Amino acid sequence: MKFRILLVPALLGCASLAASADEVEVNLSNDTAYLQYASPMEYNGYGRTDLEVGALYTETDDLLGSIGIAMLGEVGSDVPGLSFGLAIKAYAVKLDVADATLGAITLGGKARYSPPSADRFAVLGYVNYAPTITTFGDSENLMEVGARAEYEVLPGAAIYIGYREITTDLENGGPEVKLDDQGHVGLRISF
Repeated sequence: MKFRILLVPALLGCASLAASADEVEVNLSNDTAYLQYASPMEYNGYGRTDLEVGALYTETDDLLGSIGIAMLGEVGSDVPGLSFGLAIKAYAVKLDVADATLGAITLGGKARYSPPSADRFAVLGYVNYAPTITTFGDSENLMEVGARAEYEVLPGAAIYIGYREITTDLENGGPEVKLDDQGHVGLRISF
């Protein structure tokens, strides 16, 4: 029941973003499906700030929803094409196998490199982490780590291959649960 209370506002937020989102991203693996909308909140000469809403569904009926603010820019970088970013995200997770629900507020960082000589190609990586103090419900922490290589096949449309790992430790010495721990293929469309 707690998860439904958290899921409804996230889905309503996702629906309201659909009309104004400038990016939609979908990636698939054998065991997971991920969807994300990103809508710009601000853009200036230093970079951009996006509002991101996402959902992950697993083959074992686990469900993860997230909403966050991510900033990315070339501030402080002496390497052309290299950008750094920071993020804050809220997660709501329902683990079907463990019959657990949890929430987490993470802090994160990311880096993206697109060589000036091959600006249609990019590699990026990120990490988001919530320690015990910002994790609620049936978990003691949450971590999401990912990396990918992407290629812009058309203006505003990129394909990519990547890897993502999302783990959480259940409370009271419970086991570590991996919601995702594998490679995926994806598509990002900007409009």
